[in-house]
Amino acid sequence: TFPVEIALSPLHDKDGLRYLASIRDISETQRARQALVRARYDALVARIGQQALESTDEQGVVTGIPGLLEDALGVETVVVMLSREDGRPEIHASHGAREDILGMPENREETTPFTISNQAWIVGDLAREPQAFPLTGAKEGSGAIVPLLHRDRPIGAVLAWSSKKHRFDHDALHLMQSVANLLAALLLRRRTEDQLAHSQRLDAIGQLTGGIAHDFNNLLTVMSGSLQLLELQYGQQPEAADLIASALRSVTRGAELTGKLLAFARRQRLVPSAVAPQRLLHEMEQMLRRTLGDTIRLKVACADTVPAAYVDASQLDSALLNLALNARDAMPRGGDITLMAEERRILERDATQDLPAGRYVVFSVADTGIGMAPETLSRAVEPFYTT
Repeated sequence: TFPVEIALSPLHDKDGLRYLASIRDISETQRARQALVRARYDALVARIGQQALESTDEQGVVTGIPGLLEDALGVETVVVMLSREDGRPEIHASHGAREDILGMPENREETTPFTISNQAWIVGDLAREPQAFPLTGAKEGSGAIVPLLHRDRPIGAVLAWSSKKHRFDHDALHLMQSVANLLAALLLRRRTEDQLAHSQRLDAIGQLTGGIAHDFNNLLTVMSGSLQLLELQYGQQPEAADLIASALRSVTRGAELTGKLLAFARRQRLVPSAVAPQRLLHEMEQMLRRTLGDTIRLKVACADTVPAAYVDASQLDSALLNLALNARDAMPRGGDITLMAEERRILERDATQDLPAGRYVVFSVADTGIGMAPETLSRAVEPFYTT
């Protein structure tokens, strides 16, 4: 079987009307046409890759990709979607998209009711499969979807739509896949650079904090020694004894503060050991019931099967205590606080650089308070940030 081109020409002669048929094998013509298309696609991928390497405006590169793909594929709409923190995708960049096709007449940044798969696919006839394509206004024609992957998990997708049925072939899908791979690498590089810059800032803060904490500790040592000498000399006088005791308590709190600062600067020696979550939470429950007040209902949930956690017990105590106190402050009219520990397994497909695959004990503190605004939540674990 091979493709042919047939040309018919009518011939009039004395015997009547006849036809001359010219039949030509066009296999080589199609192959040449396909080779030209693939060469054009390869040139586009190389162009985008060069832009990604040379440009300092990565957002500009991402924004320009839909227009380049639209021209190369000869389609009406190309969209780049990125996953939000809650896993739902939103339109990040688009070209040629009519508002009725996007299905978002007021705001292109709205979230579409769609979950990105980790597989690329083509919808040849949208009239038959209207639910298979996330652009809710695309009721007919055809579409193609290629995910942006990181560790086999989708972080976004590239979508193309055409008003013609069965517009996308294997070569078009391959082009979209190549561009999606470049785009995913570009986005991940930016995230990695942001994380590195944040880590460097924290390291600089840590070094500064460590130096300040050491100097402050030296001052506290002198103050503590002086107060102890005063206590020996004037300890028999009630008023003086009370003042000296109050000053010593302040020195002790200052020493605890410097300890926390040194822990943040990674200059304090941590003492991790096997800690039973059940016992730790039980002891914390007894302490918190006396601290939180009558309007707070405290609940503890930890199964006996939860294994021991390898951790510095005092640091974990401090973290859970601070979370519980902040939870109380978020409930001015009272409410529930739940302390919980559970075992969780991280599989290879879910592992990250900061969280390798393995078995973990997860501690959590939940409350029924007013919560945090998004801008506060984004900075909740930053050192020294406070509202």
